[in-house]
Amino acid sequence: MLHKSVVSLLHAGGTPGGAVRAWQMPAMVVTFGLAHVCQAQTGACCNMNGACTLGTAAQCVGGVWHGAGSSCANLACPQPIGACCTGPGGCSLIGRAACQLAGSIYIGDGVMCGAAGACPIGACCLTDGSCTAGLSQQDCLSWGGTFQGVASTCVEVMCPQPVGACCTATSCATIPSSFCQVLGGDWRGPGTACTAGGMCPARGVCCRGATCSTSIAQADCTGPSAGIGARFVIQGSSACNDAGNAVSPCCHADFNKSGTVSAQDIFDYLGAWFAGSPFARLGGDGLGMPSVPDIFAFLGAWFAGC
Repeated sequence: MLHKSVVSLLHAGGTPGGAVRAWQMPAMVVTFGLAHVCQAQTGACCNMNGACTLGTAAQCVGGVWHGAGSSCANLACPQPIGACCTGPGGCSLIGRAACQLAGSIYIGDGVMCGAAGACPIGACCLTDGSCTAGLSQQDCLSWGGTFQGVASTCVEVMCPQPVGACCTATSCATIPSSFCQVLGGDWRGPGTACTAGGMCPARGVCCRGATCSTSIAQADCTGPSAGIGARFVIQGSSACNDAGNAVSPCCHADFNKSGTVSAQDIFDYLGAWFAGSPFARLGGDGLGMPSVPDIFAFLGAWFAGC
């Protein structure tokens, strides 16, 4: 509604004394009236994402409008919360900023934690092209995989298939394992490649930290982080240590792969274990979370030596 003085001015035909008629300044009057109305209808809106914007009540869709004339200057809008994966499978309902500040993984606004305070779970595509269901995003990442989303399943997910060197009696080609099986070839693992001369790569295993893997190419067999060493062992077959063997082909006690077993290996191992590194999982393949028994198994291997 126009201001009372403006309405009186229009009825009087101009000024309160009637000296100026309304038709002589209609644009000025209408402009003044519309500006006054717009100013009265504008206010602060707290949006669902926690941001504050200025607008009319009609523009504040899904948010909370704080009334005409309100401002964002002195208004603290409530911030959205969601599932934050903290630690091995733990979950808390906090804001995105607080979750990221703690070095944890924020699943999303409004996403609830799972049963008994567990992280929301879904399907995980692993580097070998397989799919594992029922993992949290944090556990999937620790396995080196790609999380497919909360509530996703392996039935609906098609994981990309990795390529690797496929060796036959006469040739070598970099193709998926399924194609290699059709050709009757020997697939050397994801990420492996034929040599520059078109020959098959040498067989071997990648020893990283306290783990052994047959699916890592020699060129990619590098230390994942400080204190966790790596060494590629070339041998006749791609076979890791037998059960109970912590020495060959991978020496698990030489955690930093310096070539000798020393006290530094213990410090490096404990640092990796407390960081939840999968390479502290004794005898593992570089996937999964370490557990308390791994500490005792490593110390036993360390005292036995290599």
